[in-house]
Amino acid sequence: MHYAVQTASTETIELLLLYIVEINLQDNDGWTPINLVQTQTKFS
Repeated sequence: MHYAVQTASTETIELLLLYIVEINLQDNDGWTPINLVQTQTKFS
């Protein structure tokens, strides 16, 4: 999920959500996918 968010892969994000991937899972730095979306200008 983190990689899909960072690369703005909408199709992949939708697919992962369809299969109920944990969206609040933190990476090694403590970031969640939502945190990453908030830092991306592509989604503004």
